[in-house]
Amino acid sequence: MRCRIITLVFCIVLMVSSYAQEKSRRLFIGDKMPDVAFSEVINYPGTMRKLSDFKGKSIILDFWNKSCTNCIAAFPKMQQFQEKFKDDIQVLLIGYETTNELNKLFQNSPIVKNTTLPMILGKNQDLRMLFPHMGEPYAVWIDKNGIVKATTNGTAATSENIQDLIAGRPLKVPIREDLIGFDLDSYSSLLTINNGMFLKDLLYYTKISSSNLGFSPMDSSDRGEWEDGEAGLSSKYYSLIMRKIKGYNKVGISLLLDSITKKQKGFIFIQQSVPLLYANAYNVPEGTRVVIDNGGAEYYDPRDSTSLYRNKWAENYTFIYAASIPYYDAERFRYIMREDLKRFFGMNGRLEVRPIPHVILFRTNKDDRLKTKGGDSVYEDTGTEKGKIFNNCIFQRFVISFRGNYLKREDPIFVDETHISPEKKIDMILKSSFKDVQAMNKELEKYGLGVKEEVRKVEVLVLEKEI
Repeated sequence: MRCRIITLVFCIVLMVSSYAQEKSRRLFIGDKMPDVAFSEVINYPGTMRKLSDFKGKSIILDFWNKSCTNCIAAFPKMQQFQEKFKDDIQVLLIGYETTNELNKLFQNSPIVKNTTLPMILGKNQDLRMLFPHMGEPYAVWIDKNGIVKATTNGTAATSENIQDLIAGRPLKVPIREDLIGFDLDSYSSLLTINNGMFLKDLLYYTKISSSNLGFSPMDSSDRGEWEDGEAGLSSKYYSLIMRKIKGYNKVGISLLLDSITKKQKGFIFIQQSVPLLYANAYNVPEGTRVVIDNGGAEYYDPRDSTSLYRNKWAENYTFIYAASIPYYDAERFRYIMREDLKRFFGMNGRLEVRPIPHVILFRTNKDDRLKTKGGDSVYEDTGTEKGKIFNNCIFQRFVISFRGNYLKREDPIFVDETHISPEKKIDMILKSSFKDVQAMNKELEKYGLGVKEEVRKVEVLVLEKEI
């Protein structure tokens, strides 16, 4: 009898251990969802609180946090999708914070207050262990059979994509699989991360001599000579160019510090376009136009394209550049960076004054017609006759939206001459395309603003391929 009891207990322990492991391992596209239980849920009737409550339905897990204004602004849209496809899908809002931590938000935000979608809250959620990610909005798409079909940004939520999920058709969405567990700017050498896990992404490498700053450049075809060599991987001073690391979504510029002295020894430019890399190498003022002569159009950011196409472009045409040099000096660093870029991309740079088309945003009168009436901070591009809605947004949010939607790759330079504080809170509803100047001016006039196009001579950075 005792043996039977011990055997039974052992089996139960194995089952619990197996279930715990199933809930804690990271899931990827194509994996089967475990039946996760929820402990802190609001807007959900009944006592059952498991993913299997929605058996037979497709599920969208919409991750958010209280600081993500874009996440909260999307709640009404997600609720509309829930109502439209109520028999076939279930949208679940997955929050970081506890109910107590969100009390103030529930009281003060009309959007959150009026949202009836189920919210799964709390800090220690199985769902966050199953789908680790860097930042919100982030969404997980699960079909009616419990199979993970996609992990995306918030922009993928459209009626067409939801219909594809319900029908079991392939999802034509930009996939997001975040690389978790390290930060590029916390390493003295990118080559030694996890025993060289990113060597496959390396395109160009130069060892820098501490005695004379001499160069020993190697491109990807020479990789075999140094890949396994101690000197190549442990060199203290180096420069390199890598392709975009899949799943690593950080973009920006960080200092490289000596691990012992903590003094600066260089920079790392994380997933930057070629024009931006050259702009930094030549230390031109922010906003300076970079013009590529004799080809190179593929290096421009296709801002006006679909997110699916732009993601593909970023994979092929954004890069990581890092350099660590002895006796760090900014001008010496930029010289090394310019030489590296010239060797790899085959383009020289020079400053030149050229006539360039400009788009000027200006004020038509001094009346303050932008002042907000308060409420939730919401920016929404409805894609309908309702137009673009800015409610209690900072003015800079409008400027960024206007610049991003109006300007294409080879379009004019944008200049804001309104002298309005970027932090000013505003309300605006614009019911026209940002690309139609005449229609846009009609809308902007309501708010004492206008836009005009003119040619101005400005200094530009010209990149020219070596022949």
